Amino acid sequence: MSLLETGPGEGLYYEFEAPTANQPTVVFVNALTGSIDNWQGVVDPALREAGLGVLRYNLRGQEKSPVNDDRILDDQLIISDLCRLID
Repeated sequence: MSLLETGPGEGLYYEFEAPTANQPTVVFVNALTGSIDNWQGVVDPALREAGLGVLRYNLRGQEKSPVNDDRILDDQLIISDLCRLID
């Protein structure tokens, strides 16, 4: 449970669970009105049981991911944030 700072007063709340050896990581991207809680029911535990890594994060402005009031959340910003998070 961490926060990746993306700028002054802004960040991405994320949770990461590492995979077992030689397994990939699945990245969950929420809908604009979602949160990481949506993934923690059935899908997330099944993937972890299979040894896959799991990365869940909230977009800017979603729960625990602060955003400035004047920030425009568009597709390029979402892509940029995701690339920064997985880098």
